Amino acid sequence: MNPFLFPAVRRADAGARRRKLLCGAPLVALAACGEDSGTTKTTPSTPVDPGPAPPAGNGETGAFAVDAGYGRVVLPGASVTLRASVSGGTAARASWDQVGGPEAGIGATDALETTVATPSGLEATALLVFEVTAAPASGEPVSDRVWIEAYRPAQDPEDLTALADFSGKEGWACDRDPVAAPELEVIELATTTQYTSNGIPPHATGTYPNQGNPNRIGPLTHTYRVPNDPQRADAVTEMAEFGITLAGIKLDRDTAESFRNQRAWNYEALTPGMARRLSGDARFEWLGTDCNNAHVQPTGAYHDHGLPRGYANELRAASDTEDMVLGGYAADGFPFYFRTGYRDRRIRRADWCRWRPVGSFGPASAPTAPAGSTTGPSARTGNSGRGQAISTSATGASG
Repeated sequence: MNPFLFPAVRRADAGARRRKLLCGAPLVALAACGEDSGTTKTTPSTPVDPGPAPPAGNGETGAFAVDAGYGRVVLPGASVTLRASVSGGTAARASWDQVGGPEAGIGATDALETTVATPSGLEATALLVFEVTAAPASGEPVSDRVWIEAYRPAQDPEDLTALADFSGKEGWACDRDPVAAPELEVIELATTTQYTSNGIPPHATGTYPNQGNPNRIGPLTHTYRVPNDPQRADAVTEMAEFGITLAGIKLDRDTAESFRNQRAWNYEALTPGMARRLSGDARFEWLGTDCNNAHVQPTGAYHDHGLPRGYANELRAASDTEDMVLGGYAADGFPFYFRTGYRDRRIRRADWCRWRPVGSFGPASAPTAPAGSTTGPSARTGNSGRGQAISTSATGASG
């Protein structure tokens, strides 16, 4: 049974605690137990492009505060615009300084908006940190920080067999602010937790439309219920939308693009180039995914197919501990974590390391695609069940 689906949405119990969350803030662990199912509900709206939304101020209502804006993921040598904003007053003066990472060039250092020239020729991915300080006409100055990840591919982006690396594509870089203010409401019920979001991610995204994806990001109401007390199941539940991030952005397995448009075998969003390179007869080599391994459906729904790199960076930057970074929940209620963790997962505070995917690629295991051409490499994974041939027999593809 799909734990995201059930016949009707119950009203929250009178004693249910309601919380409004700023998207991107870490979510505390939720208590309670039971066997509620969850629900998936979307309310379409016409995608719009109202322009970038300013980040929420980081101070109390009425207090003068500055927000350095959203982090960026770009290639080394890229020019990046940083936009800070103030709340609770007007900034009489402002300044930018670099406080971490390889030296970069900063344009205007005395304004809320500035341009940064990231260093080129980096040998590895680097995180650059910048601090903006603003002061009202009278009162103490306040400051905030923002990061830029200068991403250096670990593999050749021109190799279309590379998994989830489309950094060479125009539009991949996450340097666009959200098109509207992200909204998220979390309600703790007796046995489930309900997440309702407007589908706007609380981090920078790639450029949409782009050559691989013709759609625009737009507000779209999503409601999900996730069990608070997950239980291990003996059988695998087949589902396309298999989880959500803490920001209420859905994790989607399927795509709408199919091999030779025959609607029989659908592309895996992060490996379409494999089919084109190996079969020589595939239409797509990129489905418009950005640095967050996400793209946009015709409804305007921005959704993740893999690790949302920028969001993971935002959560890590917001964390004041060295604990693993909670990224969200699978549909069955089990949590998932981003990128870093303990080398020995049985021992807290064991060696800290960056985890590697459990999947590996090897010789083709699927016999042929529908037309008889090879599907190329296939993935082998552990418990997740995500490892599939690059063209998978799909039902209910969602794009």
